[in-house]
Amino acid sequence: MPQPLCPGNFVRSLCQERLGQALKEKAAYWKQRGKQKALQEGDSNTSFFHAHATQRLRRNAIKVVEVDGVRVTAHDGKVAALTNYFKEVLGTPGESRFTFDLAGLYEGRPTASNKLTEAFSESEALQAVRSMNWCSAPGPDGFGPEFLHHSLASIKMRSHELPACVS
Repeated sequence: MPQPLCPGNFVRSLCQERLGQALKEKAAYWKQRGKQKALQEGDSNTSFFHAHATQRLRRNAIKVVEVDGVRVTAHDGKVAALTNYFKEVLGTPGESRFTFDLAGLYEGRPTASNKLTEAFSESEALQAVRSMNWCSAPGPDGFGPEFLHHSLASIKMRSHELPACVS
């Protein structure tokens, strides 16, 4: 039988919700630190799992960078040393400008036929629908060729409306 709602029960349920949220956040933290393999093979609540995640973090860290025989361990020093190294290797970015005439690219080439923009007839639309593979995946509207083929009798296609739908 449910207990009546009183201030004590409200505070208790609120605390339970917050505890549950904190446990979820802690589990997500350790899950992110661990590898998928460790999650699948081990229990996510064991000291082994925590040790594995911590060891992986330590293994992936760059502890020392050696520059001209000097060992650099400070974070800022490592950042500066690596930045300088890659600037020397990769160089500085140069300016790149693309200067060309877009109209000149298509000069002397044949243009598209005006038939591509003309309205098409009902018979052309029916022929296109009937020539589709019935097992094809549906289009962006969710209707596949099989649906279109079976519904041709109930859908009256008017050629002056089709270009508006397509564009």
